[in-house]
Amino acid sequence: MLPKKTILINTKNSGSAGVLLEEVIASNDWKETRSDCKGNIIWAGNVRYETVLPILTTKKKVAYSKIPELKVIAHKSDLAIVMNYMQQFYPDEFNFVPRTFVCPRDEETVRKLMRKEKNKTWICKPSKGSQGNGLQLINNIWEISDSL
Repeated sequence: MLPKKTILINTKNSGSAGVLLEEVIASNDWKETRSDCKGNIIWAGNVRYETVLPILTTKKKVAYSKIPELKVIAHKSDLAIVMNYMQQFYPDEFNFVPRTFVCPRDEETVRKLMRKEKNKTWICKPSKGSQGNGLQLINNIWEISDSL
């Protein structure tokens, strides 16, 4: 039988999950650390990328509870904004992304384009929801539901 490897969880940035983590660590005979760059599992609560950068650049094998700042691509509107910037600076590499707008921020631009490009069908996605729930195909700006 192989020796049991000690699991060392870094809870320095665990945030509100700290109490639950203490219980899980104790019930599994794991160890806890709050020292910088220590641990083979890093519990990242609401932590900024810069906080874990030293760990990312010094440890080869480490697991994270979540990718820091993942919310930037996890929400459709934030992802759309990031992809629009990437298209602006790297148009050849990001030509697979359709023209994307975030309303109400881009509403005036959308209105102008819809008046100019009258025979196009537009896909509207609500900023909340998933798996196609709430999608609308529209041809006129006034067809957009208030739920978007």
